[in-house]
Amino acid sequence: MGIHEAKRHVIAVETPSGANKIFALGYSKSDSSIFIDLPYLECGGLIGVATGIRNETGILSDRGFKPFATTKHGIKFSYHPDGTTHFSQDGKINKTLPHRGIPLAEKTGPICTITAYGLDRFRRTSQKDLQEDPAKKGIWALTSSKELPGVAFTVFLKREVDVLVPPSEGVGSPIGTVTTPAGSITLPAIAIGQPSADRYHDKVLVVAFRWLEMVSTPSGSCLLFQGPYVEIPEASSPQGKLVAQSIVYSASLAEDLPSSIPSVDR
Repeated sequence: MGIHEAKRHVIAVETPSGANKIFALGYSKSDSSIFIDLPYLECGGLIGVATGIRNETGILSDRGFKPFATTKHGIKFSYHPDGTTHFSQDGKINKTLPHRGIPLAEKTGPICTITAYGLDRFRRTSQKDLQEDPAKKGIWALTSSKELPGVAFTVFLKREVDVLVPPSEGVGSPIGTVTTPAGSITLPAIAIGQPSADRYHDKVLVVAFRWLEMVSTPSGSCLLFQGPYVEIPEASSPQGKLVAQSIVYSASLAEDLPSSIPSVDR
C-alpha cells in the first residue's frame, strides 16, 4: 500500500450528484499528535460514551450510549503521544471527556469508526480544495457510480514498516487493503503518513471503508463517531464492560434527551 504524506488529509465521497467531504485527519506539527476532525455536517451534536459488553464469541452486545454534553460545532478528536485522548475544537469547544490510554509509540490497531448517512448534506468539495498543496492538505475522494445511503470508515494505527509501499501512483491510486483484527474481513484502504520533516513517531493512519446499502436508513443526514474501546472491570460481566468516547450528529437522533445536559461550547 502506498503511503501518502500530508499534515491534514480530507476524506470525501464522490457520487453522480457531486463530491462531499466527510471528515479530515492528520498530525500536529508540534508533536505528531493524531487528530480526527468532523466539521463538514453543520448541525448540533451530542457528546457521550458508547458502552458494550463483549460476549464469548468476541462480538459486542448490550450496546448503549450515555449522553454527556451538547455542542453546536463540528468536533475534533485528538490522540496525543502520551496516550491522552479527548474531544475539543480550537477556540470553539472546551476540552472534554479526556482519557489516558496507550501511548502512541505502543499503540496499533483500530482507533475509531466513523459512519455517515445522507451524504448530500455534507459540505461539498470546491475548486479551491483541489488546488491545495497535497503535502499540506490532501484530498482523497472515494468514487461510486451510483448514489449511496452511506459509508462507514475504520481508522487504524499501524507501524510504517508494516505497511507495504509500492511505487507511488498518486493519492488513492492504487487503493490498498487492510484486514480486520479478527482476520474475517478485508477492506479497501489508504495510508496517510506524517510529512518526513515533522515525524515524532513511526505510526501511520490507515483509513479503511465500506459502502452502506441499507434499505432503511436514518431520516436526514447523520454522522456517528466512536473512539477506541477501553475495558473497565464490572462484577456482572466476566469479560468486563467496554466504553468509548463518542459523538452523534445530529443530537436529535438520541431519544429521550435530558434537558439538563450542558453544552461544552465556549
